[in-house]
Amino acid sequence: MKTLWIGICDDEKKIEDCMKEIIKLKQEDYQMHRFPAKKELSEEKENPDILLFAVEKRKFDNILKRVSQQREEAGHIPLIVKTGNSYHSIPLENIVYAENNGRKIILHTNDDTLEFYGKMNDLEEELGGEFFRCHRGYLVSMAYISGYDSGNIYLKNGDQIYLAKRKLAEFSKEYRAYLKRNTS
Repeated sequence: MKTLWIGICDDEKKIEDCMKEIIKLKQEDYQMHRFPAKKELSEEKENPDILLFAVEKRKFDNILKRVSQQREEAGHIPLIVKTGNSYHSIPLENIVYAENNGRKIILHTNDDTLEFYGKMNDLEEELGGEFFRCHRGYLVSMAYISGYDSGNIYLKNGDQIYLAKRKLAEFSKEYRAYLKRNTS
């Protein structure tokens, strides 16, 4: 799931600190920025996913609950792929990894392998934050990783895929964050 970007338009720094504490307790993956004035907000290059104006702590907690629920529900939307004349619905939690093969993508799931025409960039965007693009030709589900070293990622099913050296630091950070979010 992608990082949730929250914009707060409020002149009190303590509001931002309070909101960060609530999000931390809920273990949400977020980025937050406080805009002391509407002028600063209008100068921002990207729009926040959620924009709050002078919000109370109680109301923010309720808003965050609704957003978390919507994000969780959205995570259960299956991936739909076309192979030949057939369409397949694949639950995201069953996808182990995807690899490029020319103009095709080979999707490795718990119990099957599917080939379909597509672009890895599009698949990466559709699958979201529980997957990591570890190499130009690979996209891996964090849930199926058993370990890694400086050049490879080892999967729970015994497969091994490449980890680009330039992606190692970013991968290590993302994988640690994933483990922190998903182990309690």
